Amino acid sequence: MVQEGVSAAPELQQLDAAIAAQKLAKAATSRAFWVPTVALQAQLSNVFSRSGAGSEEFQLPPSIPLAFPSAQDLNWNVGLQISLPLFTGLNRIAEDEQAQVELDRLALERESAQLAISQRIRSAMHVAGASHAGIEQARAAAEAARKNLELVTDAYRSGAVAIVTLLDAQNAALVADEAAANAVYGFLIDLMRVERAIGQFYFFRTEQEKEAHFKRLEEFYREAGVALERR
Repeated sequence: MVQEGVSAAPELQQLDAAIAAQKLAKAATSRAFWVPTVALQAQLSNVFSRSGAGSEEFQLPPSIPLAFPSAQDLNWNVGLQISLPLFTGLNRIAEDEQAQVELDRLALERESAQLAISQRIRSAMHVAGASHAGIEQARAAAEAARKNLELVTDAYRSGAVAIVTLLDAQNAALVADEAAANAVYGFLIDLMRVERAIGQFYFFRTEQEKEAHFKRLEEFYREAGVALERR
């Protein structure tokens, strides 16, 4: 049950995603020592239309042998910049160490969460096991109280005991029957707490999921050397 709960715990899945993201951040800070920063910039401009005063080309008289270049409508440029700072005041070392510390913190937080989930599941399982065993005890007590009531009733009919004794026996039988019924409901509540701790509710599973669960359970017992008999 601990294995089932740990594999399905949403808090652990959330921490796993955070750890994966932090590993990427740590790898980036480690590569920053030797990987340069590359920047690529491009620009494109185009004049679709020219009109109005001054938009025509300036023409000199034919006697002046000079020509002015005309502006092109389409212009473009591309720039590439590569930089590798050799010294940044130990800033990159601090960033790399901080990323490692954060990664270690997340790993410890996940370990702590897994231990808490395991402890919660084991505690719920022990409580449910005890309440399940209490059902038989409560039923046995109720049966004994009913038999005692029958004996006291016979004794009262024969005048061997007073009515107070009969009333006490009736009350004890009633209380024992209620305790037996409450034991069943108490076990069901504890069972729901077990499934809540595991994060999986048997009632909402499909038949395929139930069969897969039993197969995993059988495999677990087989590896532990315990023969499991289905009912």
